[in-house]
Amino acid sequence: ADRAYPNTPHIANEMIARRELTSQGAKARRFLTDALLVNESTDAFGIDGYGPDRAIYEAVFRKTGLHRLTDAAGWALHPPTDRTWKAVWTLMNSAFDGATDSRVTLADVCSRMKLPPIGLKDGIIPLLLIAGLVARRDEVAVYEHGSLVLSIDDAVAERLTKNLGHFSIKNTQTRSGKRSV
Repeated sequence: ADRAYPNTPHIANEMIARRELTSQGAKARRFLTDALLVNESTDAFGIDGYGPDRAIYEAVFRKTGLHRLTDAAGWALHPPTDRTWKAVWTLMNSAFDGATDSRVTLADVCSRMKLPPIGLKDGIIPLLLIAGLVARRDEVAVYEHGSLVLSIDDAVAERLTKNLGHFSIKNTQTRSGKRSV
């Protein structure tokens, strides 16, 4: 496994690092996703207490540096500081960058994240994709069944989580201005 999946990130939360989430894990992921969408610029996405959603936040966002405080931006989503997470973030953003000439389905991005050398489980992938799309919302357009999604809200995020195949992306950045987050 170490040879086939050398770039699998360390996920310090058993609840989200599963192929199929338990009902409690799915509920916690949904609460965390909703908090991310509403309170991206707040510490811990504004989650009070230390329930399952906060535990997933701490393992996936704070510990990895995906959500951190900076002088310039305040609390925001950033590339990970944890080196074990850089490969998955790079792969995801590479897919976003590559969607300039035609749309790319999120199911295809998900498949690439599950294959060697990354090897992520299904439970965490929608959460990471939503975080990546929020981080790059000014340059990556999201389509559901071919129709443009103006913003990712809780309802869109819930549908995206349940069926990535219904969603595609297109990078709207000009080639000269392309950047990778």
